[in-house]
Amino acid sequence: MQRTSIAQGLSFTRPARILGEQQTDREPSITGFEGNYFVAWKEAGSTGNILFSDLGKQYDTNAAANVIRITGSASSFAPLLQPFHNRLYLFWINPKGRIQYLVRTKEQGFDPTAIHEVLFTDPVKVSLGIDGAELGEQLVLSTHADNKETLLYALFRVDANGLLQATAPYKIPQERSRNYPHVTAINNNIARFCWQGKNDQLFFADYDASQNSWSEAKPKGNSQTQVSPVVHQVYNSDQLFYIWRGYKKDNRLYYKMGAGFASPRGHTELPPYFTTDLPVSVCKVDANNFLMAY
Repeated sequence: MQRTSIAQGLSFTRPARILGEQQTDREPSITGFEGNYFVAWKEAGSTGNILFSDLGKQYDTNAAANVIRITGSASSFAPLLQPFHNRLYLFWINPKGRIQYLVRTKEQGFDPTAIHEVLFTDPVKVSLGIDGAELGEQLVLSTHADNKETLLYALFRVDANGLLQATAPYKIPQERSRNYPHVTAINNNIARFCWQGKNDQLFFADYDASQNSWSEAKPKGNSQTQVSPVVHQVYNSDQLFYIWRGYKKDNRLYYKMGAGFASPRGHTELPPYFTTDLPVSVCKVDANNFLMAY
């Protein structure tokens, strides 16, 4: 997908099917790593194993690619592909509410038999989904507790082998949602979180890791959704791209661009051939382009 200019907004190519007949009932995850593009998803069904594929550099074609199924990776929720410190991580939530993952480097691909588990110093079960961002020397993950309303986040450092060190999970203070939040890094210290909040509006707030502090949560205009809205940094700038599914029976996609804490009303509708009941996944291609999978 390609932007035209900040003033004009974005232009979008028509969607292309990825990997032929592969299907899922949760949102996929797509990302770039070392010049290639990777996609991961769960098998359709109440509980399914996680699958992934290296699409190579040809992300805009229907070229066949190998699909790898991770035996023993059963999950009811979407996975997450997340680059961090010259490694690529594949996360998912297992039936016990624990986060498991694989690690890939440039030299060594994912080993589907080498499944690791995120260690929390305060035991907690998570659910609904995961998002992440590289925040300087730390990896931030956002997720949801195994209840109706609690938003969670955690900051991780890795050891020499790239394994995540144990850390404490924290609640996003005073905020509630029926869905998990999405997150993007604004710089090496500040992460912006976005979620479906009160009255089904889009809310956002910034976490400053250097100060261990939160900004006040604010609604992003007057738009509403019943799924997790996605936030993504574009243009190598302070411009942020918010994208979400429409409200109630409206399954079209909408977006808004903005910087800082400006929160004007209104939004822009994507072309009518973009429809989904789930969150989307966005990854950077270069300074002018990004991919969206749904």
